[in-house]
Amino acid sequence: MLRSQWGRAPIRWERHVRGVQNRANIPFIRGCLKTDCADRSGLDELRHCIEHEIDALPHLRDGFPSEWFAVKDRLPQLRRNLVSFEEYRKECRRLQVTSEF
Repeated sequence: MLRSQWGRAPIRWERHVRGVQNRANIPFIRGCLKTDCADRSGLDELRHCIEHEIDALPHLRDGFPSEWFAVKDRLPQLRRNLVSFEEYRKECRRLQVTSEF
């Protein structure tokens, strides 16, 4: 059994029978692909499947309030790799960005 706390979503691998995985307890797994980085086999199919799943994300094309771009443009100017949440909120207030998604 394999478990992950990433996103608080447990991952369980229960059994593998004749090439068919039991996915009843892990519905977020969309399928299994055979890949080999040594000879690059299966990588095109993997890329296609990843692109398909990304395209199906429900909020992928949601718009953002235009005022958020002021904060997005400001953060690189801080020239820091990490900004605390409090510092981020301070920049939002400084730029008069008050909307929340």
